[in-house]
This record gives sequence, structure tokens and C-alpha cells, in this order.
Amino acid sequence: MEFLNQHIIAPTAHYLDLLQFISIMTYMIHLPFIGLVIGGVGAAMWFTLADSDNPNPKYARFAGDLLDVFLGNKIAVLVLGILPIFVLTNVHLQWFVGAGAVPLKYIPWTLVPVVLGFIVLEAYRRSFDSRKNNIRRHLGMGSLGFVLLLFGYLILMAILVRLQDPEKWFRVTNLGIMLLNWNAIWKVLFFLHASFAFTGCAILFFFFKWPRTRIEPEGDYAGLVRNFGAGLAFAFSLAMPVFYSFYIFTTADVAFDNVVYLLATAVIFLILVNTLFLFSNLKATQTRFGATTFVLFLFVFVVVSIVDQKTMGNANMEHRSLLVIEAERLEDERRAHLESLAAGAAGENRGEEIFTGQCMACHRFDTQLVGPALAEVLPKYKDNIEELKAYIKNPSKKNPDFPPMPSLGLSDSDVEAIAGYVLEQLEQPPE
Repeated sequence: MEFLNQHIIAPTAHYLDLLQFISIMTYMIHLPFIGLVIGGVGAAMWFTLADSDNPNPKYARFAGDLLDVFLGNKIAVLVLGILPIFVLTNVHLQWFVGAGAVPLKYIPWTLVPVVLGFIVLEAYRRSFDSRKNNIRRHLGMGSLGFVLLLFGYLILMAILVRLQDPEKWFRVTNLGIMLLNWNAIWKVLFFLHASFAFTGCAILFFFFKWPRTRIEPEGDYAGLVRNFGAGLAFAFSLAMPVFYSFYIFTTADVAFDNVVYLLATAVIFLILVNTLFLFSNLKATQTRFGATTFVLFLFVFVVVSIVDQKTMGNANMEHRSLLVIEAERLEDERRAHLESLAAGAAGENRGEEIFTGQCMACHRFDTQLVGPALAEVLPKYKDNIEELKAYIKNPSKKNPDFPPMPSLGLSDSDVEAIAGYVLEQLEQPPE
């Protein structure tokens, strides 16, 4: 973390807004995909286990279809599942540069299990056709990949929650303490229920609406898929408003404003509306609102992502202000340095320019004015220019016979230029 902080430049206000936008966009496409992977793998293992206990071709077919739909595209796994973790890591490290954000040091604990989890799940998917030869090995790989993903996102959710409460970062002394937090627990429970509920909606959408994976809407297999998808989505949607309310109520007060409360209310409203649509599917003989429920759930993830980033930004507003001030200071120094280089290229002397414009009102080299003659006070700095620069940067009263020197508000490059100039002119003071 310290190494990274030393090599990240303080971002400007516009860049911080861009980082927040990137973070929202990444979460809103990444979390739905991860939810589908977790829910799809969990459902596939359940039907595989049911088929091994009581062989049923419909169960076996459904388990295989679930894996093909939710794990079959390697490019999607890479782009939507793995790369966003690296993007979010980079975004958070830049946003919190110099803040001493203790939760971020656990980011590697997220990267490792997520990447390993997808590798194991790919092996699990490939072993599906040969599962009957060694069902324990097949289900074991699925369970391991499932647990690795859960562990990775348990840590990610805990990090996200902890970043919303900077006053308690000092308490996070180990991974266990970071995870044992009611706010993080409610967040994880909400995400797990959202994952399975969204998976149920996705089953209704991809199996009955999406052209490339659509099945015949009639028959026993279609009935199994429809009933399971609608039942799964409805059952897990019921508890989501409860867990999200607990999550909101246990979030630090500093993270909230009126916009956050409004968006949090919108999340619960969208879930309740979606639950009503799902309820209509439970007794229907045809799939209803498959695309509607899927799109509504996508909106849930979008609004949740906005709420999370908004609360994190509100809680760390002071750090944002410090970053903006530091970025402006660095920009002023860069501009002054460029002006100095330009002046030098044009044959001008930046130090002479500053001395003539600001210092000559009070100082001469051989004559006392408001301040002492420079020829009398500069010799002691001849071998210690750093002390002279420090005095020019932050002057203090040294001689009771003269008034204190005011602060000139010079940049570091200007201070260096004026200090070098007056020492160079010490032997040959200007007329």
C-alpha cells in the first residue's frame, strides 16, 4: 500500500468524479454477472445432486443447461468476472491515495479467491459430462469454486462497507475484525439473496425469451424450468427488502444525505414491484414478465451500485477535499516550473523577476529600507540555501529592529528561484 501511494499522483476533482463514475459502471455490470454465476452454480449443483440420488433426465439436462448459460462463455467470465476486480482495485487505490484506508490492504484477499474460484468452476463445468464416473469429485470442484467466490465477495463487500466509515478504520486490525461487522453481514446477505433472485429471473428470461438459449415453451421440461425460476426468484426476493433495510440502518450516519435515502427507497420499491410480477408466474402455465423482471433486477443492481459509491463519497468528503487541494498545489508548481523554464529559454531570470516585482519594495542589497540590507543578512545563508528557502517560504520575525516579513505565497519553484538569485547577486548587488 505504501509503495502504491508513493507512485500515485493526487487526482483532481474532475478525475475523482471520473473514478466514481467508473466505479459505479464497473459494479453495475460486474455484480449482476457474479450473482448469476453464484446462483447458477448453486442451482446446477442442487439438480446434479438430485439427479444422482434419483436419476431424472430433466434434472440432468437442466443442470447442464444452467452451466452452459451462466458459465459457458469464457470471454464473459474474463471481461465481466475477473477484469472488473482489477479495475475496482485500481480505482479504490487512486481514490484513497494518502488516506491510510486500512480496509484496502485486504484487496489481495479478494483477488486471489475470485480468480481461483473461476478457474475451479471452469474445471467443474468441463467435468459435467463425465460426472457419473466420479460424482463426488465433480460436486467437490463445484463446491470449492462456489465457496471461493463467496469468500472473495464476502471480503469485497466488507471492504466496501468499511470504506463508508473512516472513523472506525483504526479498529480493523485483522481480517476477522473487518468481516465481523453487522453492516457487512447485512450487505452480504442482501447480495446472496439478490444473486439467487436474479438467477431465477435470468432463468425465465434466457430460457424463454433469449433467442440463442430459448427452449420450447411447452412440455414437462419447460414446466420444470418455469416453476423453478419463478419460485427461486420469488422466494429470495421476499427477504431482500428486509436485509437492505437493515444494511441502510446500520450504515454510518456520515455516509448519508437526502439523495442516498431517496435512492435506497427506490431500491426497495423496485424489489417489491418485481416481487409482484414474479408472484404472477407461480401459478401461470406460461411464462409472464420474463424480460420485465430481468430488466427490473438489473435496475436494482444499478441503483444499489450508485448508493454504495455515493455513501462512500459522502463519508470521505474530507479526504476528497485534501486530494483536490494537493492536486491544485501540484498543478500550480508545475505551471510555475513551466513558466520558469519558458522564461529561461527566453533569456529571462525568474528569480530576478520575483525580486523586482515583490522584494524590492522592502529590500535592497546595500541599503536598509523596510527590511535590513540583504548584504548584511544573506552571508549566513551562503552555505545553507535550504534554510534560506525555508525562511522565504514561511518567514518569521528574527530582528526586533525590523517588522516581520510577510508571507509572499510563493510556490516551491519560485522560492528556489528567488533564493538562488539573491545569493548569486550577493557579491554583485544590482543597481
